[in-house]
Amino acid sequence: MKRLQKNPLLVGAIATLLAMIVSISWASTNLHGSKSNVNKFGSGNGQSVKGFWVTASTALSGPSDTQTVYTVPGNPGDPIDFSLTDFCSSSVTGGVELDVGGSFFAQTTPDHPCYAFGGREISAGTTITCSTSSSASAGTYGCSISGALNGAKTP
Repeated sequence: MKRLQKNPLLVGAIATLLAMIVSISWASTNLHGSKSNVNKFGSGNGQSVKGFWVTASTALSGPSDTQTVYTVPGNPGDPIDFSLTDFCSSSVTGGVELDVGGSFFAQTTPDHPCYAFGGREISAGTTITCSTSSSASAGTYGCSISGALNGAKTP
């Protein structure tokens, strides 16, 4: 400690080094945390989409169970949409059906538990549900979707 008190040049060098480390850390965080970088997504095999990445899942129990997995925020007509990119479920006899706005959209099978879409647009206010078939065995199963939410304001 006495050595630092006797050598103001060493104290200045340490203070300068600390200031440089703090400013470099701030610049790195600013670059990698800015909205222009965070909100850009691309699947690598299709058109890029902008938005917030959303993953939603729900549990299904036994045969003929229907659960809401996600509701696109907003009201019909709002400039918000959800680009559905993936749908997966547990392996279940009869598969799991994905409905969008009350209409059939896709169904998994025990051999194909996951599907990738090229970013199917779903409008604001639309409900997405998963259902087990009537032939499903008793048990608990999972259903998940993912995609990009576009046009929504930062939460």
